[in-house]
Amino acid sequence: RDLFDLQVNGFGGVDFQGPVSREDMRRACERLRECGMRSILATFITCTPDALRDKLRRFTAILDQDEYVRETIVGYHLEGPWLSAEPGYRGAHPADLMTDPDWAEFQRYQDAAGGSIRLVTLAPERDGSAEFIASAVQSGVRISLGHTNADEAQIDRAIEAGATLCT
Repeated sequence: RDLFDLQVNGFGGVDFQGPVSREDMRRACERLRECGMRSILATFITCTPDALRDKLRRFTAILDQDEYVRETIVGYHLEGPWLSAEPGYRGAHPADLMTDPDWAEFQRYQDAAGGSIRLVTLAPERDGSAEFIASAVQSGVRISLGHTNADEAQIDRAIEAGATLCT
């Protein structure tokens, strides 16, 4: 099999949200391959901006060192912090860390990721979402709508701006 998964938060006992060593990453990738998963987007959920940039830098350093891991983890998926803070919509994401999309902040994340952020999940009812979506799509990043309580008009604006997926 040659499967692709665009949202993997961890695998094989390895949690991508916590501290991860090169050996951990290699083990997770080997287990993924054993299950028929050829490649993935490693997914990072809402945390503080400093913690997210640190995770992205650490993952990128591991990918730079290990071709097998790099062939398996072909990019990153940010699921938050631009999600609904409302109970019932935010899931496991901490409400106090939810913010409106900010292109400059995203660029800092993308720099920390070495340009490897390929997908962002956001809630289109957040202020500035349509503009953020248009900028992201223009830069080659796909947008997925998720953890949202958006109304139909907000979803329509997000689609018009370039959102193509739903998480």
